[in-house]
Amino acid sequence: MAVTNGDDLAHLPLAERKYVEAVSDVLKNTLGDKLAGLYLLGSTTSNAYQPGVSDIDIAAVITNTFPESTYLDLTSKLSHTALRCPARKLEFVLYTQESARNPEIQPNAHFPFPYELNFNSGEGIKDYLGLANKGGGQSEHWFVLDIASGRYLGKTLYGPDVKETFAEPDWITVQRAISSGIWWYRQMEKENIDAVLNACRGWRWTETGVWGSKIEGAEWACEFNKTWPVIAKAMEVRRTGRGTIDRLEVAKFLHFVQVALPEDPTHSEGRV
Repeated sequence: MAVTNGDDLAHLPLAERKYVEAVSDVLKNTLGDKLAGLYLLGSTTSNAYQPGVSDIDIAAVITNTFPESTYLDLTSKLSHTALRCPARKLEFVLYTQESARNPEIQPNAHFPFPYELNFNSGEGIKDYLGLANKGGGQSEHWFVLDIASGRYLGKTLYGPDVKETFAEPDWITVQRAISSGIWWYRQMEKENIDAVLNACRGWRWTETGVWGSKIEGAEWACEFNKTWPVIAKAMEVRRTGRGTIDRLEVAKFLHFVQVALPEDPTHSEGRV
């Protein structure tokens, strides 16, 4: 049973390290021996983490379900009002082992890996709580992408290695999730920096089979296709916190990437 030591979190600021440890303690104490695994995902796993900009993404896996009252108790303890999050927000997702190990799409669902609990909390935002998602929502693509990238980049805080816990979704499922994510930004009219950087990260994966941070994806895209200055502008704004990007240029870029995404896994080179 692996447990992350301090060195595995050394790239994070002290406040974030202490927060991850505190969240881990809450989960272990609340879920007890049903807690099968605990994982750090997203930018918090690398030097791409930016204080005040990045989220802290944590996924947990349980052997069996709990009554709803337990989930409500858990989220009350994880809420920013009870446990201050030093990042932009906490994004916490709880899965059952059955869900984590099954890459097949269930009836009436768009994507695999339905969650038991999805909870977001942070300073200046209203707590979001989603319970027992059984499929059918278009935003399911985010969870596929978290798991697909997390199998390569995630850090184990408790339990087996992340690749042992989560099944690998097939290429077509991940490609559909990437495309769905880009469409989500376009449909929601969220032509922003995150839209550009997420599109670049997904585009890179479909072309190379390599997962990385959003900034790494944007750096790759700048080299792969030099005709989109909006990419460099998005990186500059993200790194400096200054300036804006043109929404129309973002919309054009998102449309381009969505059309350019390969539909055949044999197109990808260097698949890992």
